[in-house]
Amino acid sequence: MNASDWGFRSQLVLIFMNAPIDGKWFLLAAPLEYIAKDGEPFHVPVGVKTDFASIPRGLRWLIPRIGRHGKAAVLHDWLCEYKIIPRKEADKIFLEAMESLGVSWIKRRTMYSGVRSYTFVSRKK
Repeated sequence: MNASDWGFRSQLVLIFMNAPIDGKWFLLAAPLEYIAKDGEPFHVPVGVKTDFASIPRGLRWLIPRIGRHGKAAVLHDWLCEYKIIPRKEADKIFLEAMESLGVSWIKRRTMYSGVRSYTFVSRKK
C-alpha cells in the first residue's frame, strides 16, 4: 500500500450536546472514514459519542484534549467502546492514525503510552 493510500478520508463533523451523555459532550454528525496502513477500512458511524482524548486535568497544559489528534481520538473511542477490535490493536491504530494526521512523534508516543498505561491499570482493578 502506498503511503498516500492510508489515512482519514472524511472530515470530522460533530455536534456539541447540551448535556454530556456518559461524560461525553460530542456526537458524531457525519461518518468518519479511516483506512489503516494495512488497507483495513474503519467506518465510524453517525451517533458515536466522544470526549476526544481523555487527558488527565493536570496534563492538559501539555497535551490538550482537542487538537490535531482529534480524528484519531474519535476513532479510538469508537474502536474501544464498541469493541470493534481488541484493545491493543485499537491502541496501535490510534498511534498510526495520529501519524497520518501529522501529530509530532513525541506527542503521539506520549499519548499512545497513556492509552496503553490505562489498559494496564484498568486490568488490575
